[in-house]
Amino acid sequence: MIDVSSTKKPRSQFVTALAWFSIVVSALMVFVSIMQNVMVQFFFPPDFLNQLSNESAT
Repeated sequence: MIDVSSTKKPRSQFVTALAWFSIVVSALMVFVSIMQNVMVQFFFPPDFLNQLSNESAT
């Protein structure tokens, strides 16, 4: 019988670090985009946003 545990190659630390870095950066970008949306909704009144959307349609 072949011992499978002894033939496994160790995982690359670079790939693991790159994956975790990508996960952290994407989570940060989601947070930033949510905060941008909150800031736009907070600083601009709904009437102004409606006016902007109507001007861009015409």
